[in-house]
Amino acid sequence: MYENFATKYRPQIFEDVKGQDAVIKTLSNSLKMGRIAHAYLFFGPRGCGKTSVARILAKALNCHKPQNFQPCNKCASCKEIGESKSLDVLEIDAASHTKVEQIREAIIESVNITPSRDKYKIYILDEVHMLSKSSFNALLKTVEEPPEHVVFIMATTEQTKVPATIISRCQSFRFKLINKEMIAERLKGILSKEKIKAPQDALRLISEASGGAMRDALTILDRCASFAGGDINSDTTRDLLGHVNENLMKDLAFAILDKNASLLHKSFIEISSEGYDTQIVLINLRALFAEAFLFSQGFSKNSGSLIKEISKAGTPAVLAKISRHLGIIIDETRFSDSLNIACEMALFTLIEKTVDIQAMINRLEALEGKITSLGHSHETCGNTDDNILKKKTVLENNCATLKENKNIHKESAVFSGDLKSEFAEDKSPTLCGVSYPATTASAGRQGATLNGRPKPHEGSPFVWKKLLGRMSSKRPVLYNVLASLKVVFKDEKTWVLSSDNKFDLETIKKNKKELEEIIEEIAGIKISIIVSIDSSENKTARLEEISNAPNIEKTANEADSLSEEIEPMIPPEVKEELAALSKAPPTEAGKWEELSSDDNFDSDPELKGLKKIFKGLKISKISKRQEKTNRVTGNQ
Repeated sequence: MYENFATKYRPQIFEDVKGQDAVIKTLSNSLKMGRIAHAYLFFGPRGCGKTSVARILAKALNCHKPQNFQPCNKCASCKEIGESKSLDVLEIDAASHTKVEQIREAIIESVNITPSRDKYKIYILDEVHMLSKSSFNALLKTVEEPPEHVVFIMATTEQTKVPATIISRCQSFRFKLINKEMIAERLKGILSKEKIKAPQDALRLISEASGGAMRDALTILDRCASFAGGDINSDTTRDLLGHVNENLMKDLAFAILDKNASLLHKSFIEISSEGYDTQIVLINLRALFAEAFLFSQGFSKNSGSLIKEISKAGTPAVLAKISRHLGIIIDETRFSDSLNIACEMALFTLIEKTVDIQAMINRLEALEGKITSLGHSHETCGNTDDNILKKKTVLENNCATLKENKNIHKESAVFSGDLKSEFAEDKSPTLCGVSYPATTASAGRQGATLNGRPKPHEGSPFVWKKLLGRMSSKRPVLYNVLASLKVVFKDEKTWVLSSDNKFDLETIKKNKKELEEIIEEIAGIKISIIVSIDSSENKTARLEEISNAPNIEKTANEADSLSEEIEPMIPPEVKEELAALSKAPPTEAGKWEELSSDDNFDSDPELKGLKKIFKGLKISKISKRQEKTNRVTGNQ
């Protein structure tokens, strides 16, 4: 009678077991030292040798003529165990003995009976996780304290279903999946005994299809040998395993990489006409992109021609993302009622996802750096005097624009002070609310960048903005102080921060060291901060208040629009009072005068108008100065 490869070439001694070195070494040493446990639990994936090792251990324990603590496979005991006929080694299929009555009859009632011939009475329980909870409970006492002549060997593929009370009473051994190279080597040895030829590529396909299970690999090999009718080749192996031919896989891969929708649709037509399993196609495609990624990173030795082509066609990041998204598509379409359509539509969406986001981010960051480094100037730093002249002209035009807008919209401007005097008194031009010396233009002749970063002097406005951005999230209070200061970039390594507010200056002094460290981190060079009192009457426009000249006109337009909205809300009599006040000659400035609520407001036209404006408010106190403004404090 014909015997299949999985049974015919089942391991008979410990040395025949592949890929379980830790388990084999532990069991061999325990036999040599006589440290035999009363219960063993073997767990791990299917087809990796759990039951085979259980039988080998049983033979080693009951062998009449052991050779170096290995079973001889010649004595009566070894032969009977190998044929599952031994009276002292009972193999019980737990899946068919789940009830507690069956366990009581098969094990508990017979456990005290001594072995008929051999040294140990051994119970091998395969798929032990299938036992019911009551059956496990019935076994607890027996497994914990069995008679001296009893050994339990339990095997399972799902250790998590075995109660912890059973696991704690056993010596547990984890069986792992066998690597592809070891499986291929084992298959090669079997084929040499069977006198069948097979290329290495066919053995690789079989080992990959086995999923790390030796039994599955032997079953597939047996099927391939029958299908080929003799020697095995790669094409017959692919056909038997349902693998897609290499040309179709290539078309699919490059349709995704090149975003070729027509080629993708053509490939799916071929998949349908050839009758390929779409799920297997996607699994193979995912493995192909994963292998190409590993090869591009130098992690894989698989250097097939198709893998080389794919690794050159896409960046490692794109290959990895495609492989990951294919895995998601496989899970999503697994139970689809129309698998081909679902998979094809999913791959069409995948075409839109294969954008190298990191490359785009790098390009945007590089562009941002260039724009920011030149943000304080409308011209790129050049090597001719014409560029310097253009810069000077731009600065003068900006000054004239700012001055004109300020004169037209004096009341609605977002900053105070005469910009003309600002530029006249301070020779350092101010753009975007920060000041820097005129020597910046000449410094630009030596190049605008240093190791990809703007030079500290020319990039100082950029560094200042970065500093404010960081402080706004980390230290909001300090950010508010910095935003209110006047900053002048004296030279490449010196900034001057000035203000007329002593509290702000003291705050900067206390945090000076921290600020210098952050600036050094941003600019790449140590920059010193000098804190000084700003005694000038005209203050520089703040960075947070103005970013460019057109903002002034925009703000003025918003102020005009706001005035148009408020004007209809003012009562007519108040308008007349205000018009009269605007025509009255200005009074001379005097000292502040405290007026209590007992004073007669009606005697003063100005106070009378204010009282009408603040109708509904109980005025408790008015601080009045003979000037342009009145300050009113009150409560509802």
